[in-house]
Amino acid sequence: MREWAVDRSTETLPIAARVAAIAGRRDASDQPPPHASRAGPRSSSLHANAPESASSTVRALPERRIAEGRRAATGVRRHHWAVSDPGETVHAVPRVPASAGALLFDAQSRLLVLKPSYKRGWTIPGGQLEQDGETPWEACRRETREECGIEIAGGRLVCVDFRPPKPPRRPGGLRFLFDCGELGAEQLEGVRLQTGEILECRFVDLDEAARLLSGPVRRRVLAAVGTDRCLYLEDGRPVDSVHA
Repeated sequence: MREWAVDRSTETLPIAARVAAIAGRRDASDQPPPHASRAGPRSSSLHANAPESASSTVRALPERRIAEGRRAATGVRRHHWAVSDPGETVHAVPRVPASAGALLFDAQSRLLVLKPSYKRGWTIPGGQLEQDGETPWEACRRETREECGIEIAGGRLVCVDFRPPKPPRRPGGLRFLFDCGELGAEQLEGVRLQTGEILECRFVDLDEAARLLSGPVRRRVLAAVGTDRCLYLEDGRPVDSVHA
């Protein structure tokens, strides 16, 4: 595989021209010498030193080459998209963190809560979505399995909560909450706490849960328990203008 590097001389150009220059140079490196070409120079390359009036556009470049050039210039690897105007300013797509949690109950309708080692207070099973394209439901099931050894087969989305960011320490983001129902005897017998992460677990009634859980989690859980619809919350609180 040929290794190639980004020419730092293009860093002062607009992002569209940088992408075109990088992809254009690779196109050129893949071509035979001019005397061996049967069709003349390629018209789909836009080089950094070409005049702005040149008829070549980034749109004419093969989409794969555009993606490769963008990855080299920006480090973005998962999104393949093309620039239609060489003079267009391209902005990074905002990234919103997301996590998912599970409401799990025993036969007495008591809620399962966990005592993590990495933060104060108590919480419910759940955690951050992985950056490999994991869905909220997949994250809910994975985190529940990892934290307490419980395999959950089904659930119902009862809450989507947006937590505002507080820079620099709290990024905020979306919180998905699933009601996964009552645990069976076999699931209860299989509870195994994650070593080094979870110190203790309890089944508690809602009054005790409200005392143990932190503010945002407490508001989210109390709003969602028993609801027959999916709620939209902001920082754990209902929004008057949003109706289910």
